Amino acid sequence: TVRADESLSALFDSGVDAVAAKLPTARGGFWSDFAAFIGEFGYRGPSEWDLGTESWESKPTLALALIDKMRLLEDADAPSARQAAHAAETDKAMAEATAGMDAATEAAFRGAIGSARRFAAWRESGKSSCIKIMNEARMALIELGDRLAATGVIDHPRQIFIALDSELDALALGATHLREVLREREAAWKGLADLEPPTFLDGTQPLPPLSELARRGSGDIARASVGEVLTGAPSSQGVVEGKVRVVLGTDRIDEFEPGEILVAPQTDPSWTPLFLVAAGVVVNTGSMGSHAMIVARELGIPCVGGLVGATQRLKTGDVVRVDGSKGTI
Repeated sequence: TVRADESLSALFDSGVDAVAAKLPTARGGFWSDFAAFIGEFGYRGPSEWDLGTESWESKPTLALALIDKMRLLEDADAPSARQAAHAAETDKAMAEATAGMDAATEAAFRGAIGSARRFAAWRESGKSSCIKIMNEARMALIELGDRLAATGVIDHPRQIFIALDSELDALALGATHLREVLREREAAWKGLADLEPPTFLDGTQPLPPLSELARRGSGDIARASVGEVLTGAPSSQGVVEGKVRVVLGTDRIDEFEPGEILVAPQTDPSWTPLFLVAAGVVVNTGSMGSHAMIVARELGIPCVGGLVGATQRLKTGDVVRVDGSKGTI
């Protein structure tokens, strides 16, 4: 729709903030379609399990930035087209895998593959139901935060997410005695932002104290050198060469250019449109059943997962060759 409309394309060329500025008053066509899209999918966004983060509904520029990238693609790059092209490869791989199997073994194998596919969809459906409800709470809290900040009950709207559930009633009634408590708690919370969470926790052991956690960037992770081969987990077949774009969060996706290789800590469904414009994907953490790998396979783009420190070893602008079948960069 955007690509076919010269005036709309020109508006997007001037930046997503200019597009967002027209959302409250524009009607018809793209604007109505986008409003309907946000009405249905506005609960999506970065770190969806966290009430205090933005969603597409609370910050529409997150979704508009994705549209801004996708408008540069042709219709042949649509997910449906990519999946249709990928289906032939899937059928070929299945035929190779089942060659020589007896009927009972093949039936069990195909049943296991089908079960894995259904489970992945059901898992995502369950998560979606949860975060839809969370976004309803998020939007109500954002509104409450705006009102309380305007009357001086809290320092700024987002401070509402520092309050405990047991404190919300008092704040909603205009109580100001919690102001210093919220300030101290917010300062302590911000102090945790650069801690490096452990990849694994042993449930049979006590949780490690915060004092033992490393700070982000404090580890000795060597920068990749020219000609070096980095090895992760093979996650989605294919080989691609291109420039790296390190993206640490979906608030930075506006910097991504179509055809680049996405290098990220990990991804969730709010990143999915970025996969449509990426030539390949590399993530720090993840296994065959995690988001980046599933979406990369569905769209037929190479992906390497589980490459520890990828976002530090690789830098934006690096030229790399990604082999998703071998798990090498």
